[in-house]
Amino acid sequence: MVRFRESSLRDFPSAASVAASSAAVNVGFAAVRRPLADRGSRGRQPLPQFLKKFIYKHIMEYSFKIHQNIHYDAWNWWDACNNINFGTDWSSKINSQISRKIKDKSKKEAYYFLIPYLKRKYQEDKVKEGKLYIQTELNRKFLPACEKIAKVMGRPLYRNNFHFYLTTFPSISYNKESGHILLNYNWNDPIGTFLHELCHLQFIHYWRENPKSPVSRLPKDQFENLKESLTVILDKDFSLLIKKADQGYLIHQAFRKKLSAFWKVDKSFNNLVKYGTKQTGQLPPTI
Repeated sequence: MVRFRESSLRDFPSAASVAASSAAVNVGFAAVRRPLADRGSRGRQPLPQFLKKFIYKHIMEYSFKIHQNIHYDAWNWWDACNNINFGTDWSSKINSQISRKIKDKSKKEAYYFLIPYLKRKYQEDKVKEGKLYIQTELNRKFLPACEKIAKVMGRPLYRNNFHFYLTTFPSISYNKESGHILLNYNWNDPIGTFLHELCHLQFIHYWRENPKSPVSRLPKDQFENLKESLTVILDKDFSLLIKKADQGYLIHQAFRKKLSAFWKVDKSFNNLVKYGTKQTGQLPPTI
């Protein structure tokens, strides 16, 4: 099962800290671009603002960058082992001899163990092979994935550039403001992971953070249950891009079945959100 969790934006390493870190190693950069008609050129008048907005909405340019940063990876191990989400104790997903050196430890204490441990882990063949595989998959599928989810959700992407940070922990997280998404070296479906998280990010941006949307008024636990369950849209519609259906958490399966049944009949994501918002109050608190 692919495991996801939401990071604390306050604790997630900042872009500034990464830029200042000598441990940040750029693995590679790949940009998949479509023509962007509002680039200025010498001797030409700038395009009117209304035309720029139209272009950015309908003729987007998408790019990504892959990073290997040991401090991001160490933070992911520490944060995951000290959090429980949707009934999942992340520290139980790794070797107990390792988790006891991270769980209930301060960040400084955990990093004292994690940094040397991760340096050794990065020398393993499967980690090196994982980097190459992720780069290859993103090069092939990143652009169609971006275009597809914008079409299915009925909204342009909230941003057009993303930063993928590689992690060796079997759970991943994200930071909406910076567009940072963690990808696991050992998972065989980086596009599926990206789409799962991008579905969350789009939902947060266009519905949760929209004061006119009923989603903005949902209690946190109901919002989280709905957010995690809405990824059912990936199961069939994205079958040509992802390796397998998005499974979600065990506690959401009954709710996901309801959403899936609605989605088969009505392919409006906005209508699915409205339906889910009404249904989510029937779920028990799970956060």
